[in-house]
Amino acid sequence: YEHFEDLGNLNVVHGDVKKTMQNIEKFLETFFEQRKTIPVFLGGEHTITYGIISGLTKKYNKIDLVVFDAHLDCCDSFAGEELGHLNYLNKLISEKRVENVFVIGAREYSKFELEFAKKHKIKIITVENCKKAKIKTKNPTYVSFDLDVLDFTVAIGTGTPELGGLETKTAINLLNQIISKNKVIGLDIVELNPML
Repeated sequence: YEHFEDLGNLNVVHGDVKKTMQNIEKFLETFFEQRKTIPVFLGGEHTITYGIISGLTKKYNKIDLVVFDAHLDCCDSFAGEELGHLNYLNKLISEKRVENVFVIGAREYSKFELEFAKKHKIKIITVENCKKAKIKTKNPTYVSFDLDVLDFTVAIGTGTPELGGLETKTAINLLNQIISKNKVIGLDIVELNPML
């Protein structure tokens, strides 16, 4: 792939989320000093999106976020952890690191998360509405693709599978539409569990 360059693995500090987020931010700082391309992250759990957005805010004043996910990830905290894959989006919004947020394919969430989404004007696009959805953002846009947005029969290699998800063709069509119609500044594909 002549248009892609593999920059290797980021340093994940197991058991230290804060240090891992700092490593992602430092990587992006160096990345933008050396390149004028778009970073694509392939990752494990969804918490990395928090570190990526934090790094991008040093280059971009305003960022819109489009998330493909079966979950809202807007919990207040998770198992006593300040930051994790079930509340990274809550933190990004509460800390005003993102402006407009779209969540595509969410179908599993708590009452607290739904109220949080309404309060912060998160635009939720259901699986049923994905085929006719038109996503138009206002600011430079980051796209995060959690594999559990796909139906469990398709995405078996994820730690939090959910039934009733997107078909692959629908997801690809929507991704193509978002990338072609908006100023995408980066993207990730997360929640792949190689053990599964």
